[in-house]
Amino acid sequence: AEARAVTGAPAAAVVALRDRLTAALLDLRDAVDVAEGEWWQRALPAERVEAAERDGHLALAALAAVPTEGKAA
Repeated sequence: AEARAVTGAPAAAVVALRDRLTAALLDLRDAVDVAEGEWWQRALPAERVEAAERDGHLALAALAAVPTEGKAA
């Protein structure tokens, strides 16, 4: 929903949002990888992690579709 809301946003805002979302997805994957390596910790709920990653990638794809060329920064 937020990805659709930025359609009219300045290019710099769209790029910044894409960068933040990309970093958040990387942080999520890193956190999952670290948690899986901890023998003393119970496993993370795989369904929730997969849903969060899927939703994040869908939002990232929607943001990538927002044209930023020719927009004022």
